[in-house]
Amino acid sequence: MSEDPIKARRAAIDRMLSVAKSKGANREAEIVAIKSELDKSRHKMKARLEATRDDIRKAAFASGNKKVLQLVSDIMIQVSVFDAPLQATEHYDTRLGTCMSFTQRCPPSYDPSWDAAMVGRALAALQMSQLKLEDLATDCANYENVKDLLHTVRETVNLTNFSTDLQKHMGEREMNELERKCGEQHRSLQSAVAVDDMDRASTTLLGIAACVNEFRSFAERESASLVTQSLKLAATKLQARASNDVTERVINPLKKTMSGCGKLRWAQCMSEIEKQISVVHESIAIDNFADAVVLKLEEVCGTLDKFSSWCEEMETRMVSTGAAEECIKSASEVGAEALAAVRITAVQDRLKVNWEPPLLRAMDKCGEARWSKAVDAIVLYNVASATSAASNDNDATMQAFERADDEVEAFAVWCRRELLVLNSAAERNAGIGSKHELCVTCVSRGAKALEQRMGNASRGGLRSEASSRA
Repeated sequence: MSEDPIKARRAAIDRMLSVAKSKGANREAEIVAIKSELDKSRHKMKARLEATRDDIRKAAFASGNKKVLQLVSDIMIQVSVFDAPLQATEHYDTRLGTCMSFTQRCPPSYDPSWDAAMVGRALAALQMSQLKLEDLATDCANYENVKDLLHTVRETVNLTNFSTDLQKHMGEREMNELERKCGEQHRSLQSAVAVDDMDRASTTLLGIAACVNEFRSFAERESASLVTQSLKLAATKLQARASNDVTERVINPLKKTMSGCGKLRWAQCMSEIEKQISVVHESIAIDNFADAVVLKLEEVCGTLDKFSSWCEEMETRMVSTGAAEECIKSASEVGAEALAAVRITAVQDRLKVNWEPPLLRAMDKCGEARWSKAVDAIVLYNVASATSAASNDNDATMQAFERADDEVEAFAVWCRRELLVLNSAAERNAGIGSKHELCVTCVSRGAKALEQRMGNASRGGLRSEASSRA
């Protein structure tokens, strides 16, 4: 024990209190050991001082030395320091009841029906009791009452655990209510996106944003209040609900829904275009195919233009919605990105893979039906010419030859007329926009096929094929 008995006792009491507070009642043996060491040191020092006092007292009385007698008095004061402290006049149970009185109105466990205000009141009561129990623990340590100190620490730990658990529930009811309200509006959003009603989707998102903003404002106010009450865990939990929980439980489901924007309109657009393309395939075999083919190809481009314009308009609407309310910006951006993906990627993929290749193959056949018809006619004229020659009918033979020549010329005239229609369409649609490139590419391919057949006809191709069939 230290030379200064007062400091030595204070150090032992502080150590006992520190162990009790930091390690809890589970370290009872260590606390009891500190108390035993304190008592043992006290008894040894007291016995030594008493023996010294008695020896000096005898010498003082024998010599009558007043200074020595004063020394005896000082030693007697030192001896009294080592006496065990008196206990508190107020009974421990009474003092403990006073400490716990603040929590009498606080239920033993969290009730899910509690709102933030009720949780806050319960935490304030627990906090007051904890402060009082800390004072009581200090008094118990000063009185060197190990039993009461340990009991006080146990009560403090119980309240601390309850307070910690309770703080984790701060704002839980309000968060659940927010999720319920937003869930109802989310279902409305899902039905709007399913039919690509972007106006209703935008309005619904703004409604959800209003609910989220209201909750976050509440969380901000309550968190500031909780911090001033030293309830930082509760404040942190409430802030986490306003950020992480809102994002995970409200905003992320919205993003998943918004990723479906544009799907229905795109499906309708594809269906309409595929009907128009089927007409193109059917029209190529008719005599005056160019007008019908150009009409349908321009309808395809018009359908794509209309769809693209709608997507761009809705993309702007979604971006504007997100700009108006920060909390739904990410969900709105997902909707805008989904619309852009359909407008650009899906359209281009469909054009290059599913629509353009079959159309180009079909356009390669432009003039094929008319070519076959001309060959068939020339075959008949060749047969008539051969029959007339066999009967030495020179006039009939010459007439048959002339009719064959007329058929070749008629084919050339027909080709020029159809080429005019195709080339005019190519010029008309060139430079309008990427969606009209399909029309330009297809009619140019058809024009090339016609030019090749017309050139072949001028080089005797029709007569040659007709002769090979004879």
